[in-house]
Amino acid sequence: MKTSRTLFRIPAAVGVFPLILAVASCSRGGSAQKSAVSPDAGEAGDAENAEGGCNTVPAAGSSLALGSPLPDLGFAGDGDSGIVSIGSFAQPCASNAQLLVLRVVAGWCGTCRWHSSNTATLLPADVASQVRIVDLLLANDINQLALSADLASYQAHGDGSVAALADSAFSLAPFFDPRPALPLYLIVDARTLTPVLALSNPAPDTVTAAFRQTLAQLDGQPSPAPVAPVKYDDRFTSDQWDMIRDMQLTQPPPPDPSNHVADDPGAAALGLTFFETFKLSPQQVGCRSCHNPALLLTDGKEVPPEGAKPATRNVPSIVLAGYRKLLGWAGIADSLWMLAVLPVELDFEYASTRLFAAHAIFANYRAEYEAIFGQMPPLDDTTRFPATGMPGTPEWEAMAPADQDAVTRVLVNMGKSLAAFLRSLRVTESPLDAYASGQLDALTAQQKDGLLAFFTAGCAQCHYGPRLTDGSFHNLRFPTGRQDHTADPGRSDGIPFLLASEFRQTGKYSDAIPATPPIDPIVTPNLVGAFKTPDLRGVAFTLPFGHGGTYGGLTSVIEAHRTAGLPAGSTLTMGEAERFLVSFDPTLEPAIITFLDALRLDMVNPPP
Repeated sequence: MKTSRTLFRIPAAVGVFPLILAVASCSRGGSAQKSAVSPDAGEAGDAENAEGGCNTVPAAGSSLALGSPLPDLGFAGDGDSGIVSIGSFAQPCASNAQLLVLRVVAGWCGTCRWHSSNTATLLPADVASQVRIVDLLLANDINQLALSADLASYQAHGDGSVAALADSAFSLAPFFDPRPALPLYLIVDARTLTPVLALSNPAPDTVTAAFRQTLAQLDGQPSPAPVAPVKYDDRFTSDQWDMIRDMQLTQPPPPDPSNHVADDPGAAALGLTFFETFKLSPQQVGCRSCHNPALLLTDGKEVPPEGAKPATRNVPSIVLAGYRKLLGWAGIADSLWMLAVLPVELDFEYASTRLFAAHAIFANYRAEYEAIFGQMPPLDDTTRFPATGMPGTPEWEAMAPADQDAVTRVLVNMGKSLAAFLRSLRVTESPLDAYASGQLDALTAQQKDGLLAFFTAGCAQCHYGPRLTDGSFHNLRFPTGRQDHTADPGRSDGIPFLLASEFRQTGKYSDAIPATPPIDPIVTPNLVGAFKTPDLRGVAFTLPFGHGGTYGGLTSVIEAHRTAGLPAGSTLTMGEAERFLVSFDPTLEPAIITFLDALRLDMVNPPP
């Protein structure tokens, strides 16, 4: 194939990266490459192919640069597709311009989800037949590097109008800044497979304008007249406005079928009793030791000192814990009741045992327990039920398996009632909720400007939805909270802990195993040193920040986000920083803080 290039520049008014366009002509002849995926060639291309005259795939390039044909890239398709070649999307002999748009996305990314759900709105009728969008998935909902098995779940977030392929290697990285904001668009001339334009988290109007202008210039036509972008409340683009409306916290926590008393008022009342007591631990430690209602159920300390051994991670607020799927900084629990069970036997929390806790419930709360869960085992028979013990101790291992199971169920039911209590907590409507519902005066002008800065800085990639979190795990290279100053592996330790636990939702202590059990999580390299994205509601009142509690205020933690945490070589953290941790203008920080200060979180029914 012979290629001649003519260079063009798109007017700066489009508001995108510096751009170069390349137009090419193609020779006829040859035969098309075959692929498990058969992209539509477009009406013009199909007409020529039907005549048997032109099936040649453009020659592969050798570099990743605008204006240079793409190398022979391959991406993972679904189970039936195998590896899909970039050449399979070529339309070398279309009579008019055709665009292949490679959209780089991640399952956890809120801005990506908007674009995936609104693809049709980005393709008005005048360009729809000439633009083919293909999503390249980098990682799944919990930031594991993408596999073919993740494609279907990602597409379920969207409108179903585009194909998706897995690209965990981020093959198109050279086209974008080192720390870009997702989603990313690479617009390619499909006739030559030559990239012509790169966009990072573009506004919807920018995307559509780029399609129109690129097609016009590739076809040698005048650029269409610019269209004034629509602004909501004089500030926000349509995608931002949609994401704001989705920030309302109006619904109760989602159902938890694994806990049959999850929404039982009696169980919640018993759970409050367990929340208040210090009798389940020989160290006289309880939930209240670390979760102070006056501090939004945090403790206001870097790491809690109350357990038998010093803790290593900061106490997050649990006011909205009933809405979470994976819990704990490292995702060590897949249900709220599991998270409530685990502290009993952790040496840096209760430092107790399940036998000790069961005996304490039997001696102090037996009637209340039996009113909800039925008869307790005969724990007054100390020959069968020693005073203390848990799996791995001699006392426990000497017990009959049926008695071990009976004691474990007491512990599990304690956790399920605690979960019912936490699920019963409700919060008042915040100014953000009122604004998202359409009350435009609910936020001040300064707070609205702060919300806009929040979007501009890329915060909405990970902080979106009613709790302003993606529920995923990212390495921000924040300092450890360990007293010996060793780095904390985070999620890469949390996954094996979860998989080894007898308390998983898929285990025998669950009241309803999911009809389609989740695929077991795996440790991928980007999860080493990664931690859970915290909720932002009430964030200004839950300092200090970071999994190690090392940032004392919003200014310091926002600056740490902007600079991607500790530098390479620091021994206080490990792993590589999240590659989509956006580097933003530091002048945005005061405005962002103004918005975060407005995220008030007041409990309607706090613990007494």
